[in-house]
Amino acid sequence: MKELLEDQEPLEIRALVVEDTRTLALQAEALLRSINSFLTIDVTIVETLTEAFAIVEDFDVIVLDLNLPDSEGFDTLRSMRKRTRKPIILHTTEELDTRTRLALAVQGIRAHHKGDPGLPETMIDFIGSTVPRVRVK
Repeated sequence: MKELLEDQEPLEIRALVVEDTRTLALQAEALLRSINSFLTIDVTIVETLTEAFAIVEDFDVIVLDLNLPDSEGFDTLRSMRKRTRKPIILHTTEELDTRTRLALAVQGIRAHHKGDPGLPETMIDFIGSTVPRVRVK
């Protein structure tokens, strides 16, 4: 598989981080940038849902905090989902139960606990699935 990818240019993913706590926004950015060398991730950070709505369609994936200055809880998620069908990663302060995670997953939404120092493999697969298909030479 490695040989297959060696001749490919890195793919670029545009990620929008919607997080009002600067240190947590930077943590999310660092996690995204640490994925691997085959994906180049361009990250933009905004602090409010209103700011996100203005630019959301320019991005491939959204990392979303649920509690923002202009929206709170699952209302934030519902509002974003009404605005776009782009893949969403919830950046949560609490672990979500399995049932909630599954309900979110079927809607194209994954959850990442802010206390987790790295992205689980399923997140990496999720982000990777947002890029256009690669042409094999």
